[in-house]
Amino acid sequence: MINYKSRKSKSIGKLAVLLAASAWGIISIFTIPLKEKFGFNSFEITFVRILLSVIFLCVFILIKDKNLFKISIKDLPLLLLSGLFFLGLCTTYTISI
Repeated sequence: MINYKSRKSKSIGKLAVLLAASAWGIISIFTIPLKEKFGFNSFEITFVRILLSVIFLCVFILIKDKNLFKISIKDLPLLLLSGLFFLGLCTTYTISI
């Protein structure tokens, strides 16, 4: 049997999961002050989080591979649905904290 996954890619995957879980866990450190000190409501906090995510993701894609910005028309409905799902997920999480 051939092992298609290299040890390096498995390590990077595990590191990515740990970083994502850590970022998700410490998000309240940033959202609570926005709510209490600056008077942001849950939807404004969600907007700021998504805006920053889009900016960082676009910069990463521009550095990595500009061809990743090309979107097929047939993939557009799925892309929009996943975006709406993410928006709802972020809003629900922000309201709960």
